[in-house]
Amino acid sequence: MNRPLRAILPAVLLAPLLLGACGTENTELPPGLGPLALVTDVALPAECEAATGPGAFSIGPARAVLANPSYNERKARGCVPFSLAQVWQVLQVPTGVDVAFWPERTETDCEAWLVTDSQYPVNFVTKEIPHGGIQSHYTFEVTWRAGVTQGTDTAPSEVKMLYGKTSGTTEVPKILGSMVFTADPVHPGWTRMDLVRQINTNGHSPEPEKLTNWLQGFYDGLQIQLSVGALSPRYCVLP
Repeated sequence: MNRPLRAILPAVLLAPLLLGACGTENTELPPGLGPLALVTDVALPAECEAATGPGAFSIGPARAVLANPSYNERKARGCVPFSLAQVWQVLQVPTGVDVAFWPERTETDCEAWLVTDSQYPVNFVTKEIPHGGIQSHYTFEVTWRAGVTQGTDTAPSEVKMLYGKTSGTTEVPKILGSMVFTADPVHPGWTRMDLVRQINTNGHSPEPEKLTNWLQGFYDGLQIQLSVGALSPRYCVLP
């Protein structure tokens, strides 16, 4: 979720209002692995074009979309100096669960479990539990799925991931995102990535800022997992 609820009223007055409004809902992910949209309006960082340094990441401007529900969206592009086979390994269970939750670690606790689906080799759920007595009632579940869409498991040339809120509080009507990882066609051993993330929190957070924080947090977590070999401590561990 990557956002705190605004403290508009004293907690003693706010609690009954929040608890009374804490409805839940189930939603469905779009079929397949996406992507939600092509990332053609964000320039690939120069470091990625030249394949120099530790990798780079660029996040585009926020875009407000009128829909049902409406949402804010950001796109991002980047690269890491690791092969797509290495990235694909990191995205799998259990490390992929940690990387997926990493952007949320400062504001929510996590529970996780696997989903059995023969269509997707990577399929799991992260349940987010916001920090705080009142906020902790606003839990929701995000379902993640990923797979190799070009190449093979041992030599992939394209990997896609789709994720989104599928159950929980109505105060977060929409979280939906997609990722496309591709082997750099010019520089062997490098991987490029295109990310799209959409969010609506019913006005409980500055959504353009939170989109930036989440996208950067995911990239940072992926980089740490690839370069160090583990995120520490682990904030979302499968039972």
